Amino acid sequence: VGMPKLASRINLVGGASGKSVQKSSKPPGVTYGCFISYYRADCGSEARLLHMTLERKLGRPVFIDASDAEDLDTILSRGICRSAGLVLLQTQGVLTRPWCLLEMYTALARGLPVVCVNLTDRGYNFEAAKAFLSPANFAERLEAANPGAVGELEARLGDVSVSEMAAKIHGKVPNIISVNWNP
Repeated sequence: VGMPKLASRINLVGGASGKSVQKSSKPPGVTYGCFISYYRADCGSEARLLHMTLERKLGRPVFIDASDAEDLDTILSRGICRSAGLVLLQTQGVLTRPWCLLEMYTALARGLPVVCVNLTDRGYNFEAAKAFLSPANFAERLEAANPGAVGELEARLGDVSVSEMAAKIHGKVPNIISVNWNP
């Protein structure tokens, strides 16, 4: 998929209704056209490329933690909560990262639209991802894949259990038709 088609799909996140939004329009309280969620070790440079390209094509700021914030509280409060939608860069390790999981959960809990972008040749396996996110024994699978991740999630989720978070993500993310992108 080329950048124009990808930008067009991401432009749809401007409103929960799914209607396309003009470049200059934005709902009240929304600062960013979208929020890019990604695992830096898997695709940090591609996330920066997408960030720069989308800002130019959408004519709106796009939130990316590499330049807009360094701590999770700011990322969630200023990034997700002030974005029109979430763009998830799908790579092999993204579902094992606590910050990425919290970004997805926060966006879904707020009812934000999500656009999934599958970075080709980055190891994202759709069936494995769906099985991994299954709420039954999710915490055990996550802890085996990333020791310490469950503790970090529990410290941040408050009254929400890790299984409830996984159920919310599992109920949406694996069912979104992804846009393939090979930068």
